[in-house]
Amino acid sequence: MLDGRIYAVNHQGTMYLLNVTDDGFDIASQFEIKKKPTNSYLAHPVVSAGRLYIRCDQNLYAFDVRAN
Repeated sequence: MLDGRIYAVNHQGTMYLLNVTDDGFDIASQFEIKKKPTNSYLAHPVVSAGRLYIRCDQNLYAFDVRAN
């Protein structure tokens, strides 16, 4: 969790930014990562120095998630 939000990726490559609420969570944003076979996205996403890192098989994707 970072700043009250959870970064989560499902087994099909959909990345979610979730707001934590008293009742669970709300989806704040989502996007599709390059499609790979199901269950290729099993590593946890990592946020460091304003970048979101997502590993899929032998690929590593990096996204700038710093506020403008």
